[in-house]
Amino acid sequence: MHRRRLSAVLSSAALGLGLIALAPLAAPGQIIPKDAASPILVIKGKGEFAAKLNASVMPTGKGWKAATDPGRRFQIMVPEKWKVEELAEGDIRMRVTPPGNAKQTPAQLQVVWADPSDKDPLEVDEEYALAFAEDLSKDPALARRQFKVSDSGYVLARGLKFALAGGTLTQRKDLYRQMVLVYIGEDRVLWLQFTAAEKDFAKYQDDVVKMFASYQNLGVKKISDDL
Repeated sequence: MHRRRLSAVLSSAALGLGLIALAPLAAPGQIIPKDAASPILVIKGKGEFAAKLNASVMPTGKGWKAATDPGRRFQIMVPEKWKVEELAEGDIRMRVTPPGNAKQTPAQLQVVWADPSDKDPLEVDEEYALAFAEDLSKDPALARRQFKVSDSGYVLARGLKFALAGGTLTQRKDLYRQMVLVYIGEDRVLWLQFTAAEKDFAKYQDDVVKMFASYQNLGVKKISDDL
């Protein structure tokens, strides 16, 4: 998504905050690609989250469940005890929340979908990805929330290309941390967006890394199997 259009959505939602070859050991309902064990590569990554995402792999098997949108156009893997809400309407297609979540300041992963526009690039490339986080920090809507970049990088995952951005922002004087992984394709602009209170982020970070590492398109032929 064009950076300005994306940053507007991030600000408003911040606190509203071909056949796939199957590999063995898949739990019921899991669609596991043959390259599931291929490690994620984060190019020119900055920040603790980016470092953890680098060399991570898609989680499979016991302890994880598959979550797909109502149209079965994508899948992410989610810890078994986390709650998944599939949303059929609006930009937010899925909301995932951890157990024991606070009601007033809930931690949540949102999967947000938009149709590509003429202003969007055809795909994420290294130049776009490396400028993405800094450009968000300059956006007036996020600047009002005192957004400060903590993480960035160009992410390659099983033939897919992403931009990673993360940082802290404020809401009613409370400090939050947000991580965003953006994918751009010919039929979708999609991002995974996790937000939690800064004081709680560390306890969710490892699971969020694995959820980010698990994203895959369904029913879309891969451009390359070399990444």
